[in-house]
Amino acid sequence: MDITTAPGADSHTSDCPVQTCVAFFNGKDPSSKPTWARDWGSVSSERQRLYLLTASDGIVAIVVESVDGTTFDAITKTADTILGSVVFDKS
Repeated sequence: MDITTAPGADSHTSDCPVQTCVAFFNGKDPSSKPTWARDWGSVSSERQRLYLLTASDGIVAIVVESVDGTTFDAITKTADTILGSVVFDKS
């Protein structure tokens, strides 16, 4: 799916350095001694293509993004070619 924030949107968390920050995923290290946590989302004029894949132990998310939105078409065209050749181990 393709994602972008609405023009003129004004939504952000306290640690967001720009006018618009919309989180759509939260991830955290599932180990017994976690070493990382991360929020994923979209900011201001950023445009993203999101791929979600079902895995045996959860969901794999692939995000292809154009930070200012102007390179979105070229980046996603290249990403589609690359991702079309990716093979995941089914074991």
